[in-house]
Amino acid sequence: MISISNATANSTYGSVILKNHPKNEHLNGPARVTRTANLDGTVTINHGGVCDGDRTFKAFGTLDKTNTDILWYIYQNSTLVVVSAPDGCYMGVIEYLDLNGGNVDMTILIKERISA
Repeated sequence: MISISNATANSTYGSVILKNHPKNEHLNGPARVTRTANLDGTVTINHGGVCDGDRTFKAFGTLDKTNTDILWYIYQNSTLVVVSAPDGCYMGVIEYLDLNGGNVDMTILIKERISA
């Protein structure tokens, strides 16, 4: 389950909850890895760790008309959103949103973890 809400208090348009969906992706993220070719034919690999700010969530689901309107409002009017996922709460930005007939297809770029 993933919850999306305004980063600032808004009593008119609060939050939207997307129930579990088999295509939801929130446990992913690239490592900060570089690979450099050396003149002697070998390579050097540096692993700089993993950062929540490099993560991208993909969320899918269905919403009724009221929640579709709320999510569309949040998308149009909120620069940052709070994303609550099973592994923590994050600050992020909705990069892509498709609300075709109440079917949600959304991509969220994570900025930072705000709680565990």
